[in-house]
Amino acid sequence: MREHSYLRETKEESSCNGEIKCQCAKTVWRTILIVSVLTLFALLPSFAYASTAKVVVSVYMDYGGDGLVAIDDGASGYRVSGEYEVGSTVEIVAIPADGYTFDRFGRDELTTVSEDAHYTLTVKDGTNSLLAFFSKIPDAYDVVYSAGGGFGFMAPETVKAGGKLTLPKCGFLAPLGMEFDYWSVGGTAMEEGDSFTPGDDTTIVANWKPVSSGDWVTISFDSAGGQGTMDALIVLRGSDVILPECGFSHEGLSFAGWSAGLPGETVKAEQDTVIAAMWSEHELTVSEYTLTITLEGSGLGVGRWVEVTRDGKKMTGEPYTFRQGEEVTIRILSPSEEELADIDADGISFSPVLKSGDYFASFFMPDRDVNLVLSVQPKRCWILFNGGQALGHLDPVVATVGDKMTLPERFASTPGKRALSGWREVNGTYRGQPGDSYSVQGNVTLQAVWTVEDAHEHSLVKVDTVPATCETAGTETYWKCSGCGKLFADANGTQEISDPREIAAVGHDWGEWTIAREPTATREGEKVRTCKRDPSHTETAAIPATGGEPEPYAVVDSGGAAPIWDPESGEGITFTVKRAEDDAETYAHFTGATVDGASVPPLGYTAEEGSLILTLLPAYLESLGEGSHDVSILFDDGTVTASFSIAGPGGVAPTPDPGRSGLPVWAWILIGVAGVAVIGFAALILRRRRLEASLHAARHRSSGRSRG
Repeated sequence: MREHSYLRETKEESSCNGEIKCQCAKTVWRTILIVSVLTLFALLPSFAYASTAKVVVSVYMDYGGDGLVAIDDGASGYRVSGEYEVGSTVEIVAIPADGYTFDRFGRDELTTVSEDAHYTLTVKDGTNSLLAFFSKIPDAYDVVYSAGGGFGFMAPETVKAGGKLTLPKCGFLAPLGMEFDYWSVGGTAMEEGDSFTPGDDTTIVANWKPVSSGDWVTISFDSAGGQGTMDALIVLRGSDVILPECGFSHEGLSFAGWSAGLPGETVKAEQDTVIAAMWSEHELTVSEYTLTITLEGSGLGVGRWVEVTRDGKKMTGEPYTFRQGEEVTIRILSPSEEELADIDADGISFSPVLKSGDYFASFFMPDRDVNLVLSVQPKRCWILFNGGQALGHLDPVVATVGDKMTLPERFASTPGKRALSGWREVNGTYRGQPGDSYSVQGNVTLQAVWTVEDAHEHSLVKVDTVPATCETAGTETYWKCSGCGKLFADANGTQEISDPREIAAVGHDWGEWTIAREPTATREGEKVRTCKRDPSHTETAAIPATGGEPEPYAVVDSGGAAPIWDPESGEGITFTVKRAEDDAETYAHFTGATVDGASVPPLGYTAEEGSLILTLLPAYLESLGEGSHDVSILFDDGTVTASFSIAGPGGVAPTPDPGRSGLPVWAWILIGVAGVAVIGFAALILRRRRLEASLHAARHRSSGRSRG
C-alpha cells in the first residue's frame, strides 16, 4: 500500500509540475508577444519614414550664362542635386556672377517656370530638373536724343554700364508756337541738368509746351517803292534774326541794304518791326566768305560725307564760297562704313534734321569764314550667332566695319552625333570654316552648319563629381572620350561641353564662438570657431581687453590657448605667470595651486623663478580624468586661472559616434528596455511557479504520510 501510495503521489506531483511548467511557458510567451507587439507599434513611424519615396532633384545653368544655382534645403547646405521626398519643398537659389543678370528658371530653352531668383519647388514623382538662365550685362549703353516733334540734331552718347548721364540743354528747334518743357526718359519727366543711370539702350525724347502769344513778334519787310512781296517772319521776342536776301526789285535802282542792316547781319527782335528796303543808283558790293568742312576720325573723303548746295545746285569741291547773308544748305550723308559722333558748328545756328537716313541743315553765311567740324567714328556692328539645331547660345560680338574676327570653333552644345563644319550668313552668301578670319561689313547673323560625325565613335569614360568644399569649387559629373578627348555633359555624348560644369564653393558654415583665452584689463582675449563642414578649418578672433584696473597676475605662456596633455608624451604642462607690477616678486608671493577646486599636492608640481614657472607633473596629471580642467595658481595677494585638457588614447579626446544604425537612438533604447522587461518578468514568473510547485509537492507528501 505504501508503495502504491508513493507511486500515486509521485505521479500526481509529476503531473502537477508539468501543468505548472506548461502554464509558465504560456505566460512567458504571452508576455513576450505583448511586449513585441508594443515595440513594433512604437517603431512603425521610424520604418514608415525610412520607406517614404524619394526622388532626385537637380539644377543646372544654361550654357551661355554665368552664375551660381543651387538647392538650399536648409539641412545639408547648398548643392546641385539631391534626393528629396515626394511632396516636400526645396528652395532653389540663382545668384548671377558679376557682369551677369538672372533671367528665369525653365525646363528647357522654350519654357519658363519662374522669373524669381528664389524659387520654391514642390518635389513631384518623376523628373525634377531645372535650368537657370543668365544673360550678360552690356559694358555700355547707347543714348540717343529724339526731337519729339521739334527740329534739328543732337549727337548720341555712349555711357558705361553703371555710369551716370547728365541731361544736356535742349539743342533742338522748337515747333512753331512751342518751347522746350522737359526730357522724357523711359516715361519719366526729367529736367535739364538732372542725372540718371542707364540700365539699357535709351532714347531721350524732348517734350514741348505752348508759348503764350505775348512772346511772339512779327518782322515785316517793306519794298519802299519797289516791286514784289516777302513773307513776314514770326519769331520769339528777344531772339536773333538774320536779315535775309532782298526779294524785292526796283526799276533802275540797285538794292543797297535794309534799314536795319545788310543781308546776313543779325538784329534783335524786341517788338513788332517793319524793315524797309533801301535803293541806290549804284550796285551794292557784298563781301564773300569761305565755308570749310573738316572730318575728324574718318578714313573717307569729305565728298563721301557731305553735299553742299547753293541756290538749289550742288557745289563741287572745296573751297565753298558764299556771300554774306546767302543761304547755305548742307546734306550730311550716312556712309555704311562710318557714323556721325559729334558736330562743332563754329558758333553758327546749325541744327540738322534727319530725313530718309541723312541729315539736312541750312544757315545764312555770316560776315566771316566758317569751319564746320564733323567728328565721325567707325560704324559699330553686331555679329550674332545662331546654333541652328543646337541648344544654348554664344555671346554676340560688337565690332566695327572692316574689323577681322575669327569664326568660333565651338558652339554652346552639339546636336547629337554631329560636328560643327562651318558658319553661313543668314541673309547673305558667305560661308566659312570654324577658325577662319571673317571681315565685318555690318550687322549680321551667322548660323552654325552641322554635319553628321560618323568618322569617329566616341568611347566615353565617366568622370565622377568632385564635390565642392568650403573654399574650393568642385565639378559636376561629365564624360570624356578616350579617343578624341572631347567632353560631354551626358552619358550619350549629345551635349558637348568645353569644360566641366563647375560647382561653386559652398563657403564656411561656422559654429559658435568658444573662448580660448579670457581677456584681462591690459591683454586681449581670444575666441575660436570651427567650420561645421570641415573641422580642420578654424577662425580665430581677438576679444578686446576689458580695461580698468589690471589684474595683479596673468598667465603669459601655457604652450597654447588651452593646452592638451597627451599621456604618451611623458612631459608635464607648464604655465608661466607674470605679475602686473614688480614681476621679480612673483615667485615670492606664490602659495600653491588647485585643479578643479582640489589642492595639488607638493609632489604633483614644480615651481621655479623667472616670473613664476609652474609645471604640473605627469604622475599627477595621470590621476585626473580625460577632458577639460581648470587650474588656479594661488598667491598671497591674488589668483590667476587657466584651462587645459587631457586627451584620450592616442592623444585624441574620445568623441561619441551617435547613431551608427539606421534606427534612431530612442528606438534602440526602447528595444533595450523592452528586452530587459521581458527577461525580468519571465524570471519572476519562473521563480514564482517553482515556489508554488515546491509547496504543492510538500502538501502531497504530507497528505500521503497522514493517510498512511
